[in-house]
Amino acid sequence: MNPANQVTTARAAGALGCAAIVVLDLAGRLGEGSWWLAVVAGPTLLLDLLDGHVARRTRSVTELGTRFDMEVDAAMVAILSASAVAACPPALLVGASRYVLALGQWVRPAWRGDVAPRRSRRRVAAAVAVLLWTATLPVLPAAAIWACILVALVLLAWFFGTQVIELERGSAALAARGNASRSPDLRARRVHASTPAPTAPTAPPRREHLRGAR
Repeated sequence: MNPANQVTTARAAGALGCAAIVVLDLAGRLGEGSWWLAVVAGPTLLLDLLDGHVARRTRSVTELGTRFDMEVDAAMVAILSASAVAACPPALLVGASRYVLALGQWVRPAWRGDVAPRRSRRRVAAAVAVLLWTATLPVLPAAAIWACILVALVLLAWFFGTQVIELERGSAALAARGNASRSPDLRARRVHASTPAPTAPTAPPRREHLRGAR
């Protein structure tokens, strides 16, 4: 396992710890005003800043590692959102956003492609993580929790919406190129260009007899 995946594995372990804390909290085992989730989720979220840097520094960027990192991110969003559902029911939409996109990819094959990384999306993802972590603080009033969740929901709508738009544009451009290559006029031009032009017949070479050799 390369160093970047080791960091992501540590994040996955932290996510499992956060999930256990949320389950215990929803079951009423931790008591009111528990800080356990905020304490464990904070370092876990900070590690997200490290694994990509480690992958680039050690030149260990892989498709599997990228997918692993993305799924851990989605799990952390879902876990932190679940912790806020009791105070703010729309948090359920925040946690389900990644899986709604996955369902859309199953229905719409054009959404299954990859998009170019954008710094703006990375910043939005970081902002969503900060908002969700802030919503776990037990000292936060209900109105502030609602504000954090609603802003996170808007940011995630932009985050996934821009990806869908780019994928749809790429699919439309690919379809347009395919239609152009299948058009009769273009095929006729290609056949005409590939057909060699007729050349004038040439006379057979003349043989010169060496009279003196006979």
